[in-house]
Amino acid sequence: TVNGLCSWLNNLPQDAGPDVPNGKISSFSFAPFREGQSPLTKVYPTTEQIDEDLRLLADQTHTIRTYASLDGMEGVPALARQYGLKMIQGAWIGIDPKGNQAEVDQLIKSANEYPDVIKRVIVGNEVLLRGELEPEQLLHYIRQVKRAVKQPVSYADVWSFYMRYPEIAKEVDYFTVHILPYWEDEPLKIEETAARIEENYWKIRKSYPGKPILIGESGWPSAGRQRGGAVPSVVNEAKFVRALVQLSNKNGFDYNVVEAFNQPWKSQLEGVVGANWGVYSADRERIFPLTGNVTENSLWPKRLLDTSLLTLLIISLQAKKALQLSSLRLGIFLGFTQ
Repeated sequence: TVNGLCSWLNNLPQDAGPDVPNGKISSFSFAPFREGQSPLTKVYPTTEQIDEDLRLLADQTHTIRTYASLDGMEGVPALARQYGLKMIQGAWIGIDPKGNQAEVDQLIKSANEYPDVIKRVIVGNEVLLRGELEPEQLLHYIRQVKRAVKQPVSYADVWSFYMRYPEIAKEVDYFTVHILPYWEDEPLKIEETAARIEENYWKIRKSYPGKPILIGESGWPSAGRQRGGAVPSVVNEAKFVRALVQLSNKNGFDYNVVEAFNQPWKSQLEGVVGANWGVYSADRERIFPLTGNVTENSLWPKRLLDTSLLTLLIISLQAKKALQLSSLRLGIFLGFTQ
């Protein structure tokens, strides 16, 4: 009874802020990995699985942002065209020059073959943050892509790195900045995050007034460890995403939510929190709605019932064992007395 009451109180529907207009996000980060798949182990999604994902997302967003152009992602532009989705196409850049060149070559090929789908491109994602390349090495790939495609070219990193590397800011056609209040040195309560996003956006705009800015990643985890006042939860993720949409619509910000689907493989790098930034679970179940009230755990009645049944089963088995033991002791006693 106590458990049931606590579960009910903890999972009452909550107001998560204004509805997302038309229930549709401007853009989602899209990585198609499912349970048991990972770029670390080189187990990649099938074309059929990617097709299912894009069919699902077609009603939820206008655009998808990808991070790589190879390893099963080659067919994404054709599928995106089929479902009326636009793309911000990425090339994954790291420490391997051969792999980098292959990614860049495929990015160029896809951008030139699907100009109606791929509207912008991004060369590298947080490669400077990870310390895998020097700025001049990254610029080599950016310049190569700029010479070969007609789409605007960018590089993606946390917002402060554009302040640190003006040579990168000078070279790109637009800025792709990541503003993730959960991960900042001073983590914020969910109620404080919208103001921080706006503050960091205008720092970039003030420093570089002449180029478009894409908030390339902004989101909130639904599960994982608390960092200071930053508490991961389903309701907080819903509040964050809705506040981001409202803020962007008010100010005319161009934004991309990280991310469409939870990525179990990221738990190896970032723990539980890394695997839980999606609007959908790894099983493609919606974690929270973009309109209406939000429940922290919509499955709590079923889980409570399962737990109760398990508890009753354990109690029943223990009672049966105790009864058998009592009968055995009684039999021994009666035999002894006779």
